[in-house]
Amino acid sequence: MASAKNSSAVDGSVADIAPNNPLQSDFNVTDDSSIDSDERYLLSHGTPVSAPDPPAHQPSLCALGVSMGRRRLRLHGMNLGIHMRERRCYDHPSMPPPPCIALFTGNGSSLRASPQASLTAAAALYSVGGIRTTFTIGVGAGGPAAYWFELRLSTILTTPILIQSRSSYVVTCIFVFITAAVLAEICSALPAAGSIYFWAAESGGRRYGRLFGFIVAWWSTTAWTTFVASNCQAAANFLLSEITVFGLPFSTDTSDIHFRAVQWIVAECFLFLAVGMNYLNPKTYRTIFRIAVGIILLDFFLNIIWLPIAVSKTYGFHDARYVFTQTFNETGAPPVWNWMLSYYVTAGILVGFEASGHISEETKNASVVAARGIFTSAVASAIIGFPLVILFLFCLPDLDTLYSLGAPQPFVEIYAMTMGRGGHVFMNVVCIFGLIFNTTVAGVASSRLIWAVARDGVLPFSGWISQVSDKKEPRNAIIVMHAVAALLLCTILPSPVAFTSLVSAAGVPTITAYALIAFGRVFLTPRQFQHSPWSLGKWSRPLTIIALVWNLYLAGVLFSPLAFPVTGETFNYSPVIFGAITIFGIVTYLVTPEEQWLPAARLGKVHRLEEERAE
Repeated sequence: MASAKNSSAVDGSVADIAPNNPLQSDFNVTDDSSIDSDERYLLSHGTPVSAPDPPAHQPSLCALGVSMGRRRLRLHGMNLGIHMRERRCYDHPSMPPPPCIALFTGNGSSLRASPQASLTAAAALYSVGGIRTTFTIGVGAGGPAAYWFELRLSTILTTPILIQSRSSYVVTCIFVFITAAVLAEICSALPAAGSIYFWAAESGGRRYGRLFGFIVAWWSTTAWTTFVASNCQAAANFLLSEITVFGLPFSTDTSDIHFRAVQWIVAECFLFLAVGMNYLNPKTYRTIFRIAVGIILLDFFLNIIWLPIAVSKTYGFHDARYVFTQTFNETGAPPVWNWMLSYYVTAGILVGFEASGHISEETKNASVVAARGIFTSAVASAIIGFPLVILFLFCLPDLDTLYSLGAPQPFVEIYAMTMGRGGHVFMNVVCIFGLIFNTTVAGVASSRLIWAVARDGVLPFSGWISQVSDKKEPRNAIIVMHAVAALLLCTILPSPVAFTSLVSAAGVPTITAYALIAFGRVFLTPRQFQHSPWSLGKWSRPLTIIALVWNLYLAGVLFSPLAFPVTGETFNYSPVIFGAITIFGIVTYLVTPEEQWLPAARLGKVHRLEEERAE
């Protein structure tokens, strides 16, 4: 359980703040060489540069109704996906200090602070939507046995000699826990990181730290923005699947350019609707999140209650032998790689767990609490996914029937087969609105992350992007997010596998960021982070090597096409997207002067704190 800094911490001495916030420990010292003009202005007027309580009439930047300054915030360290940055960009120096940015997104948490905060956390908890959207893709690669579990019994002379367990989900859980432990250790040593790119910069050492920081900053912003785009295409697939259910005279074949054109138009409309809510008055966010919570909870309970009942009254459940031993090859890939492609979905489900560490700057005893939150968030995500995966495996029709369905989203036809036309329409409406509101939440997170990175001088036109409106909203960052997501959706037009490419592009940058951090720790900074309170001890280096290899492997899976043989139409464009943003990161690193990178001077203070701790 973590809590935000209380009043004593806010008004306390440097010693009270430094352990929790080493990157910004210079706010209360006389040497202001590393403080920008905005911070210097606030200090000259006696204002502490930490998130103050907002005025009573003024909502927080993302209008979640949570005052994050001196008010205690209790968190149970799940996968919140929190981006919390103190606001330090002001268009006019005479403006009063605005509140901090507090974003809550991710795959599940238990959050206690205020009713609005609880609603936000619940709105972010949409595991059923994430698993369902790509579930049939994962089952097609290897079948249920590859997706979840297989027991293979080998015998010699009828004597059992080997029981081999194969499971992409279970194996993913094990290695995700290892990766989370590695990230937790670096978070414990660097608890003031406002984002994962700070960790990358530190793991790169003095020579490569800034390069790593720029690259991961681009990767992170792309991952969030691509997720917004892929969510909108997923919602379009749910809607257009009704064409097949009702037998309308229009093709739903993704190889048909006419259908892809309609798919693109619908996805862009959903994007406009979802992101459009980010342009509304922040006071309306409370209502939006309440509606989102209601829809998401309704979706969850309909799936765990109504779907099993409907299946039992129609084609019935599969037996355990089918779920645990049935294999399938829908991809056309060689058998071994077809099995490996089952990790395509499980890797996407169990990702983003590091985001709990982003609240370190506002967490008491962050070196322990935030680090523990990263690890427990990975465990929580795995536990949440467990019953849903099992439920869907038992409730799906046989695979031949499943892949004979012509709908872009097979789950819509599954609902129609089990719940009837009227029931499935209601269920589909719930699915679509759940995705729309989930996209709105992701849009809030994405735009604030873009703002934060621009504020640190990483992106082109950072000065314009980091400006805020009169309502204290990062309006320009929202515009950038909307424009980039709209451009990404244009990949639907030339490619019938654009959706899987977007899913890959949303997951790869985060996973490669994990790998880059592990690489830096193994080869560039192997002797650092040895005195962190949340330490792996002698297991640190071997576990970091395992995390490096595992995340590189996952990146290879997400880069792979899902349809073989590979042609121009089945090519996975995520490597192209990933390569382009990596080049952008390198170019901005080369053209941006080091003194314009906000965290540059602050990283030096981290090194001094580490040296003092080691002594």
